[in-house]
Amino acid sequence: IYVRVGQRAARGAIMDKTVYVIGHKNPDTDSVVSAVAYAELKRAQGMREARAARAGAVNPQTEYIFDRFGLALPEFLPDLVPKVEYYMNGPAATVADSTPLWEALSAMGQSELKALPIVDAEGRYVSLLHYGAFAQNILAKVNPRKKAVIPTSIGHLVKTIKAQPLLAFDEDVLFKARMVVAALETESFRSVIAADPPGNKVVLVGDREDVQRIAIEAGVRAVIVTSGHVVAKGLRELAEERRVSLLVSPYDTSSTALLVIYSTPVSTMGDESVRPILRSDWLKAARKAVAASPSRSVPVVDGDGRVVGLFTEGDLIRDPNIEVIMVDHNEFGQAVDGIENYRVLEVIDHHRLGSFSTKYPIT
Repeated sequence: IYVRVGQRAARGAIMDKTVYVIGHKNPDTDSVVSAVAYAELKRAQGMREARAARAGAVNPQTEYIFDRFGLALPEFLPDLVPKVEYYMNGPAATVADSTPLWEALSAMGQSELKALPIVDAEGRYVSLLHYGAFAQNILAKVNPRKKAVIPTSIGHLVKTIKAQPLLAFDEDVLFKARMVVAALETESFRSVIAADPPGNKVVLVGDREDVQRIAIEAGVRAVIVTSGHVVAKGLRELAEERRVSLLVSPYDTSSTALLVIYSTPVSTMGDESVRPILRSDWLKAARKAVAASPSRSVPVVDGDGRVVGLFTEGDLIRDPNIEVIMVDHNEFGQAVDGIENYRVLEVIDHHRLGSFSTKYPIT
């Protein structure tokens, strides 16, 4: 499976929401205990995303109570300063660095993606495929003033052009392919093949058996017979003897030549200048990274460098996936830092009301 589209959440969906039930800074026993109890009540009532938290270290009395009843202390939440993971979209589609370019671009088009993180076999970020990087790199490879050299493999060619592999040698070995379209007269073609070492040449030819034979006898890397033409038995035996891969393309020569270019691994088209951000980075840093990215998007990675999302301009104006229930306090001055950036759903308190206001109705 080359493109891990299945990892992507529904379009427009955000990461799983969390409702923190949390007391004030420097929490005392009633603050911590009530957060745990009320979070449990909310989950029992159907709010599965409710999670108890604490904004500071607990005192000895509180620690004793939790030890006495065999309960784990609630999650320590030092602050709620806006972070990338609170605003980013669901898990991003990624593409393995060995995937043929054609498959990666097809996945981008089908999913309407502007960018696609390229990852290694462990899911770690390598580079970012976006249309700007693709345009720059593909122009360099098809420059008419230079001989086109396309990094590819026999296996990539088979997958990209949907070829029938009559013979396939060293399928997974990458090589710098020099594409030769057999459009010349026989002797002229023979001169072209003999002009430089044939080992990395990929010859595209129709039903011209004389040209097929010249290419095979010269020991080219592969012969691609276009338009689904049948290959003579004698030529197939000769190709096996010379270890020349023999592929039959269902497409005509011009279409096959185009697809050969797109058989290169997607890693050759990635933009390595786009550096990822951590899911724990502050939103301020993410805003700068997005602004500097050509695709206005940056990969999000975990501490091991594995891609967990793709942060875009749209995420900067997205509602966060964090909401809050305040217990044992009702003033933002006593609350965890950054709480003003999130919606307060409820206040459970036994103190006087201070200067407290919200944008939305609350319980």
